[in-house]
Amino acid sequence: MINGLLIFISCCIFTVIAVTLTILIYFIKKKKFKWGLIISILLLILSVISGINFMIKTVYKVKDTGSDFVEALSEHLSRRHPDSTYLDSIKHLQPKDISIPVSYFYCAGFHDYYRMPLIYPYSRITIDDLKLASIEDEAGIENVFNESNSSKSVISNISEFWFDRDIIVAKTIELQDTILVRFAVLTFNTNQVQWLNNKEALNQYLCNHNIDTTTYQTITPKLYYLKF
Repeated sequence: MINGLLIFISCCIFTVIAVTLTILIYFIKKKKFKWGLIISILLLILSVISGINFMIKTVYKVKDTGSDFVEALSEHLSRRHPDSTYLDSIKHLQPKDISIPVSYFYCAGFHDYYRMPLIYPYSRITIDDLKLASIEDEAGIENVFNESNSSKSVISNISEFWFDRDIIVAKTIELQDTILVRFAVLTFNTNQVQWLNNKEALNQYLCNHNIDTTTYQTITPKLYYLKF
């Protein structure tokens, strides 16, 4: 690409010189004007051909490197979670038999989009004011920094939640004609979500699955974000 640019610039310079000489020759010896004009036209054609060749090579170069540039820019502009004791505790909760992309732990979102890891492949997403969150499935995403839009929403409108290495329990709030409060239990090893209509039904469900309801403590999306 650099060689093409040099040829293009050289031809432009020679064309300018030839045109200048043609003008001088025209005033000095009109009979040599014809040959000067022919040389100028030939150099001009060569300049145009070189310029077209340079632009074609540039387009293909941009095409080849464009996706890499976008990915690098996305990662540069995204926020990152710093290494911390709490992030280490999240890493220790992860399943041991699968490969987890490094970006899963460190991508923190961008601008008013806030992201935190949970148990792979699930993450917790909050937009704007950190009051309500959603749980996203990021299975198959190699680099969360530039593929966050590829995730799938699993549970939305979460006002508070609790999780361990096996399940996540979430309270959701939906604004319809009235405020609808429900509870969702996502079991990680089955990827199944169980919806329950009230706190009593939730406690009964957890009891039936031998989950001690006295050991967990819910947290809001904003407080969870601040832990990082």
